[in-house]
Amino acid sequence: MNNFISSRAFEVKPNEISTSRYWLKPTIEKVEPLAERNFGISKCVEAARELFPQDVIYNWIECPKETRIKLAEDFSFYVADAFELDNFKGLYIEDTGFGCAGYNNGDGKIHVSEMLVNDKNETPFELIDTIVHEMRHQYQSECMCGLHPIDNSVLKEWLAADNLYTNDSPYALDPWGYKYNALELDARYAGETVIREFTKDYRA
Repeated sequence: MNNFISSRAFEVKPNEISTSRYWLKPTIEKVEPLAERNFGISKCVEAARELFPQDVIYNWIECPKETRIKLAEDFSFYVADAFELDNFKGLYIEDTGFGCAGYNNGDGKIHVSEMLVNDKNETPFELIDTIVHEMRHQYQSECMCGLHPIDNSVLKEWLAADNLYTNDSPYALDPWGYKYNALELDARYAGETVIREFTKDYRA
């Protein structure tokens, strides 16, 4: 088990999704809703396979930091394309604080912990998972702003989840606040499904 705690286990940021309320723009009419749960995931898997072939995976420890950063940045652009983001403003690798692998505030900027590229105990899988996870939050934000067509029931669920999104209470007292919040469940599913599909290549 890594010493670095995943952002999915504990989050020091008050919100990954902006605390500002979203509004509905009735400008998207008569469109077939996207299959929200799996939307963009297959493209993310293809990108992971292209940028992180087995020689990169197996030699990650010896991989120079600059190369790791470049791979992370390149992957983020592929993911932005996969989720058809309208407002992607880049990947920011920085000190995100203890226990936080990454976060997104819905402003198009994807923040990822420098530990994921600096710490040789970390794996590219954690980096891939975190980038997809946080960029999925950006997709959710854009959906809640009316920028992407999604099923109305999903939209209502995400808007309700955004209103309840908090890290203030223990999970046992407020399971929908963070850990089992619909936005968080969707982002975890996206990141972890990409890893599951990607790592099938490594199974006997």
